[in-house]
Amino acid sequence: MKICKVLFAALLGAGLSACGSQAVKPAGDELPVYRINDGSRCAAPSGFADIVDAPATLQVRSLFLASAPPEEIVASIGDLPAHQYLDAAFYLSCGEYARGELSKAVFSRQRQIYQAFRLEHLNVGIQQWRETTDGFEFPGKVCHFIHNNGEPDMRDVTRLVPADTSVDDCAMFVRRNGGTHVLLGCSAGRWENQWAGQRLLAHQNGWANRRGFAAGTRYVPEPNCNWN
Repeated sequence: MKICKVLFAALLGAGLSACGSQAVKPAGDELPVYRINDGSRCAAPSGFADIVDAPATLQVRSLFLASAPPEEIVASIGDLPAHQYLDAAFYLSCGEYARGELSKAVFSRQRQIYQAFRLEHLNVGIQQWRETTDGFEFPGKVCHFIHNNGEPDMRDVTRLVPADTSVDDCAMFVRRNGGTHVLLGCSAGRWENQWAGQRLLAHQNGWANRRGFAAGTRYVPEPNCNWN
């Protein structure tokens, strides 16, 4: 009898691992929020029901199946899909992974493609801002990219970033460019910046603290300019 219990526990544990150890957290009548096994949360974008079958969402879903490197997939697209369509497509992938319909390897690859698209949005937005002669007058989100653990470094830069940029986007951006931390800010324009109380540690998938939201913490300025 004791052996049977041990076997049952082992099989149950294996079953949970096969599904990526995902926790599904319903919020009332809202769509589930999936917790990826590194602690990240995957939630449906606003208006999900209206865009889940949109051509742009379906396009992203098909690109998730492409075999080329993520950067090449992004480069092959003339117009970048808007953030809401990227988020809708990735949310569907999160659900499939949680239900065991995607392997960890396939899900990880789809996530890499999703991240590559978001980072390209960030790249394009920063470049457009830099090429605008009066860009310093614009209000919005600001990221100070830190490259040497807070020590003075010539590579450290401050950039105004697009409104749809997330905390994870800025953290991934600096990490993939050899950096270590990000200090988030909100600008009222003309470099009148309000900074967060503390810089955050960058991780390959975003903010290193995967089990919490940045909003409402010392890592986000107050008042917040919609950092999430």
